[in-house]
Amino acid sequence: MTIAAKYKEIASVESTYFSGKKIGVKITLLAPFDLSEDDEYWVGNQCEKIMEHLEHEADKRDPKTIAAIVEEKKDLLACFESPIHAKAVKNEYGETPHFPWFKVTTSRGVIKIGWRSRVINIDWSESDIKGLAKELFPSEDVTKEDQYIHAWDYDKAKEYISVLMAVK
Repeated sequence: MTIAAKYKEIASVESTYFSGKKIGVKITLLAPFDLSEDDEYWVGNQCEKIMEHLEHEADKRDPKTIAAIVEEKKDLLACFESPIHAKAVKNEYGETPHFPWFKVTTSRGVIKIGWRSRVINIDWSESDIKGLAKELFPSEDVTKEDQYIHAWDYDKAKEYISVLMAVK
């Protein structure tokens, strides 16, 4: 007589990704021993990692996401009067990793630009533009450190980049 195996659900997670579609992961386990709290915690973390990967992959393939990425690139590059070259680079803010940032080559060197949650991060540390953000933008009430500043919208980003390009 065969006894039916009994699987135990260890972890599950479900979410709605960028396009509004649902995705989920459930891990069930058949083991000849009871899992410790640490084991269950580890399995739960792996479930979360699988989910993050699948969400990222689903978003990358979604036509709405692809169109939004193209539009965002166009809008970010429009902040520059005359960019020479733009290279997509890894998003440095994990909230929307499939939306790249850009290293934009200008006549003054490279300026990195990309959305960071609700603001646009502008970093000129790889350029020949001298001056710290606090010196160049003293009256702006935004995050500004060393050679980067956050802009609340595309108009402000364009304004900040114009200032940077005019620095002697």
